Amino acid sequence: MKYKLCFVLILTFAANGCDLFSVKSLPVSKPNSDKTEDVQNISKDYNKPQIIARIKDDAITESSGIVISRINKNVFWTHNDSGDDSFLYAFDSNGDKRGVFKIPNAENVDWEDIAIFHDSNKISYLFVGDIGDNNAKRDEITVYQIREPKIETSDAKTTKKNPRLTDNAIAIKIKYPDEQFDAESLLINPQNGDLYVVTKMYVGAAHIYKLSPPFAQNKTNVLQNIGEIKVANTPEGLFTGGEISPDGKRLVLCDYLQA
Repeated sequence: MKYKLCFVLILTFAANGCDLFSVKSLPVSKPNSDKTEDVQNISKDYNKPQIIARIKDDAITESSGIVISRINKNVFWTHNDSGDDSFLYAFDSNGDKRGVFKIPNAENVDWEDIAIFHDSNKISYLFVGDIGDNNAKRDEITVYQIREPKIETSDAKTTKKNPRLTDNAIAIKIKYPDEQFDAESLLINPQNGDLYVVTKMYVGAAHIYKLSPPFAQNKTNVLQNIGEIKVANTPEGLFTGGEISPDGKRLVLCDYLQA
């Protein structure tokens, strides 16, 4: 679950390219290491958050992830948290509705974040993270991959009762190698398509898990534990969203207080 503060921070980064720290030199500890890096003071150049849009679509009741389109000018994609069906919502920087889309073969158990990847063939894919697990009991979680729709003017008239259907999604089943976690941060490295899940921890540092393509479709993919990360807040690892910049050089994570 996310609140509007987190939404504004992620949107600001996505739109303005906030400079936090390098993805390639991500300051995390290795698994089972006694040292966990604190990223609180890595950069003092982080931009102050700015509200660039107020969403006007009443169907978006709890925006829980957001990403900028790579093929539709001035368009953002978002989705609701758990409790909604498999809908994606498009809006522009004025907050105006651009369309309601439904993934026909997906299920919203607990959608928490969305990411995007523009491949070498200039095809853009959306990745929807059904990664929430408040009770840490799910044996596996799912990331849905769909080709990003090209928005038409008529899509602004679509509704939840009459949505435009997307292509069928590829359901990427994943699981942690050690135990179950709740997570709200899904990241895609735009340079190579690597997928990252950052856990949401109420006590201690957050865990970072990675899955490199190609992603298996006929079996469950096992994530790789690549490290831990924390900030100086309390709790230290309560991350509720994140994004990697389009050039792959910067990454931002947010919690309930800041990014």
